[in-house]
Amino acid sequence: MPGAYKTSVLRENFKSGRAVFTMPSPPVKCGGAPLKIMFLSEETFRRNKVREQTEILYYTGTGVFFPP
Repeated sequence: MPGAYKTSVLRENFKSGRAVFTMPSPPVKCGGAPLKIMFLSEETFRRNKVREQTEILYYTGTGVFFPP
């Protein structure tokens, strides 16, 4: 199962708990991609009415949101 499809299925079926998102080190080609999937997931959690039961965490291996 391709990564993007698997992520989409997991996001849609998420019911509650901790959703952890990361920015790898070294950074990926598109620095905004990890944030984008986090924001898309947050929107999906709201639409599916599980946002109140969800803790969203974002960790970066670079120490900053957008590395130089």
